Amino acid sequence: MRRIRKLKTDKRLLKRACWSLLLSFAFVLTGMWCRGQNVSNRGTEFWVGYGHHQFMEAGSNDMNMVLYLSAEDQPATVTVTIDSSGPFVGTWWRKTYTIPAK
Repeated sequence: MRRIRKLKTDKRLLKRACWSLLLSFAFVLTGMWCRGQNVSNRGTEFWVGYGHHQFMEAGSNDMNMVLYLSAEDQPATVTVTIDSSGPFVGTWWRKTYTIPAK
């Protein structure tokens, strides 16, 4: 009777080890074919988060947000829009810059 239990236990352990090995192998293969996004900052549309802070209140706001824009191969025309400056599209702050190529 002990021998039968030991065999059942050994079979369970072997089965669990096989599944673990198979899953590990699957994760390794999946990782080899997965590609992350391109780690470039080139593109046509960017979003910049600049949340509200306690020091942004009227009279005590000494913060200055700066965006650095550049173009490599050819000149670029860039429009910066702040859509939280008003409830309607016509009231949004918008400015267009021409960036020369390097």
